[in-house]
Amino acid sequence: MIPSVPEINLHHAQPRTDRLIALFLLGMVFFAPPLLHVFGVSATVFGWPLLLIYVFVCWAALVLLTALDVERRHDVKPKKDKGPPAP
Repeated sequence: MIPSVPEINLHHAQPRTDRLIALFLLGMVFFAPPLLHVFGVSATVFGWPLLLIYVFVCWAALVLLTALDVERRHDVKPKKDKGPPAP
């Protein structure tokens, strides 16, 4: 006998998927060449080039936001189906 495969409810995944797509697009904006060119000046902060600090801060922010979104997925518990009615 073949075991039954649990049904996946994709209704709960839609808002989270939208957030991950939004984070991807935010990363595209952060690392777009025109914006990188703005920070590509010869200025330094504590001896570090401004472009390097900008790239590191944007990267860290994207990693943090992605981690928060993915961890929130585990906190949300799907509704339990009551299953088929009893005979």
